[in-house]
Amino acid sequence: MNLAMVSGWNKIQSWFSQAQATVTEEKLQDIPVAVKMKLEKIIDQLPLPSSYVTTVESAIAQELKHWETEKDANRLVILGSPMNEIDDLIRNSFPNEKLKAVRVIYPFEKLEVREKPARITQELKSAIEAIKITDQNEKIIMVIPNLEQYFLRCIGGWEGIIWLREQIVNSPNYFWLIGCNHWSWKFLDHVCQLNAYLEETVMIPQLNAEEIKSWLKPVANTFIPETETKPSAFFWDNLASLSLGNIQVARQLWLQSIQMSVSEEEEALKLINPSFPKLPILAASDRYILHSLLLHGKMKRSSLALSLGEKEEDIQARIQILLRAELIDRQQEALMVNPLFYPSIKQELNQNNFLIGEDA
Repeated sequence: MNLAMVSGWNKIQSWFSQAQATVTEEKLQDIPVAVKMKLEKIIDQLPLPSSYVTTVESAIAQELKHWETEKDANRLVILGSPMNEIDDLIRNSFPNEKLKAVRVIYPFEKLEVREKPARITQELKSAIEAIKITDQNEKIIMVIPNLEQYFLRCIGGWEGIIWLREQIVNSPNYFWLIGCNHWSWKFLDHVCQLNAYLEETVMIPQLNAEEIKSWLKPVANTFIPETETKPSAFFWDNLASLSLGNIQVARQLWLQSIQMSVSEEEEALKLINPSFPKLPILAASDRYILHSLLLHGKMKRSSLALSLGEKEEDIQARIQILLRAELIDRQQEALMVNPLFYPSIKQELNQNNFLIGEDA
């Protein structure tokens, strides 16, 4: 950690230590953006929750063992919330002792197929055909960690998934490990009957209050005084309930619960009970945009427009409004739903009869 970062962490610790003093006529306000960003960087370095890794690692090991004796048992699907980083989880959950004589291939890793939906099937075919197999007895795992990236909800946009479905069940010499968000899976099952073909699924579990507390403990212990790291059990129960047991939502709610206490005597940081920011009134077009982002995961504007059957310039204004309201985030060219608003958006879409996923 460089000196500038150390200085930043020390300043955070200083603010939290001041919170132990008695504050009169305090006013609470959001923590400075710079402080929040520093805390987020530390959280980003935390290992994945152990129950996530254990669940996926155990399922992979079990199905690989099954495949050794039953070649038709050659697939496993890992399902999770649109807020879960399923790609990272799969990459970090391989049981290494089981892979000594196994070749792991990510066949579609470099593909970006959404810009031309009519070519998705051909692009997937070409990627599979390009794989060089020199030893026919070699054990190969095909990993598709983000299935939702290879279809688009538009005319012909999921034909590639139908082709892939057939490829998987007819390729018993490969073991197929697939990750998918459960909103996408529910839609694809509706249009492609995936559950009838890819029947072995495991859901990333919801975390309980104790698991969330344990996961955030290294950050809390480093920067928050002991008196502030031991809020009531209600705090953690409430955090787990509001976040739907999802760690990405929980981390944002936890950060939201850190407030700046301002009085005549001092400025200090303190924890308050977690709560969601108010969801603004959404236009019908906003709901369709948000639903598409949850269905497809990260999307470029051009792909989002295609999924909505709109011209890109016709949705530009609504995207800007959603960005300004912080309902969606932008990472380089990709748009995604802000985890802090996920439970509220999910409820809003459900109330307006959208097809939504079911969190475990």
